[in-house]
Amino acid sequence: MQWTSGKNLGFSTAAPEKLYLPVDAASDAPNVEDQLNDPNSLLNRVKKLIQLKKHEKALQAYAEFVPVYAKENAYPFIYARACDEEMLLILLNPAVRESRAEFKLEPEISSWELLAGSQSSIQKTGNRFQVTMSGQSYSIYKLIK
Repeated sequence: MQWTSGKNLGFSTAAPEKLYLPVDAASDAPNVEDQLNDPNSLLNRVKKLIQLKKHEKALQAYAEFVPVYAKENAYPFIYARACDEEMLLILLNPAVRESRAEFKLEPEISSWELLAGSQSSIQKTGNRFQVTMSGQSYSIYKLIK
């Protein structure tokens, strides 16, 4: 990613033909300066995910990984991460189209809080869940027993 939208996109003050590699010629080429100022930029989303990984025990390497919904040739892919009493639910839909899933979670979950990503439609009946996700989206929820 380039540094700025200025000359040579922040890499050098040299003439463009003197650069080792060419810079992105697009007028809307992504750059760090613009992304730092946009709370929804890829840079800021990645920074938020890194902070989440540092602070959530259920995202540490030693936490349990439990596939919740994984169908061959189908989306979404849903899994839980758990450590001690903390449990997170991660939903991934890389498909362009909306996707749905039905699954069961144990123990009984009373509520959930969105930590990162976009809000998915979640319906709960007892310990059964129905989820609808928009295309190319992800959600990370903290589950509360």
